[in-house]
Amino acid sequence: MASCKKVLMLCGDYMEDYEAAVPFYALAAFGVAVDCVAPGKKPPGDACLTAVHEFLGHDLYTELPGHRFAVTADFAAAAAADASRYDALVVPGGRFVERLSVDPLAVSLVAAFAREGETATRRRPVVVTCHSQLLLAAAGAMRGVRCTAFFSMRRVVELAGGTWVEPDPLGLCVADGNVLSAIGWPAHGEIIRELLRAMGARVAGGRGQAVLFLCAVPLSLSRRR
Repeated sequence: MASCKKVLMLCGDYMEDYEAAVPFYALAAFGVAVDCVAPGKKPPGDACLTAVHEFLGHDLYTELPGHRFAVTADFAAAAAADASRYDALVVPGGRFVERLSVDPLAVSLVAAFAREGETATRRRPVVVTCHSQLLLAAAGAMRGVRCTAFFSMRRVVELAGGTWVEPDPLGLCVADGNVLSAIGWPAHGEIIRELLRAMGARVAGGRGQAVLFLCAVPLSLSRRR
């Protein structure tokens, strides 16, 4: 993919670790520049603390400390810029979107991408996963959109005028207009494939290629068993 492609990633503390890191590095592998911005943070030096969400046998997932994810661009400058500077917007999941949903600049930024997607000949994709669909609702951009998300977001999607799609299978990515939605990181394969296609890339598959991942349980854990 041409190196001139650029994606904006809207970040914040306690965003989902995989849902930030995987798209960031996958896009970088194809030569796509990613500007990571967060309200109240500036490069160089500022970073967002991510959270790893894991199911450990409780009623809901457990939020574990993740990594320091570096901010690479200025949020205020990105919010003030024309959305056409970017080829896509990615908003990871995580509870940070609750705070951003009442941040006027963050909401207007998402709304700008949604409006631009409605009128442009080539719609610039907006990727929302897990709970970040809340920002689409806050921006008034959910009406008429077929959308999936984490299960607890169903009523939010419906009350905002969207059409709920069950995330079944968990690897499902729902593409409707310029909105790409998914339950979260289990759908990264489809999300990234559809995002690249929406940005003009040709994704070829079915040629029999395969990759083997060699994994292991840490020695200290295996001894406990």
